[in-house]
Amino acid sequence: MIYYARNIDYNQFKTGDFIPYDLYLDNKMYSLYLKYMGKQVIKTKYGSFDCFKIKPKLIEGTIFRGGEEMTVYVSNDKRKIPIYIETPIIVGKIKVYYVPN
Repeated sequence: MIYYARNIDYNQFKTGDFIPYDLYLDNKMYSLYLKYMGKQVIKTKYGSFDCFKIKPKLIEGTIFRGGEEMTVYVSNDKRKIPIYIETPIIVGKIKVYYVPN
């Protein structure tokens, strides 16, 4: 999903639009979507990043809850690097930050 999200031209979407995609997992095909939530500046200890905010629909499993609870911020540039990801899991929350070299 993250790789797919890095290859989308978000400038063609409006806040609230759904971007469909198919995911093949454990010998089963799932029709899912990313919900485009607009642009937002993310501030980290490495600086501020202009980002696109998306909420992917997740499949409930042994770690992730289903639904749109994950939030992904990808940089608003040609590389679309995941800058920050946050999602609840069954026993807590995961936060992932981009760390430049």
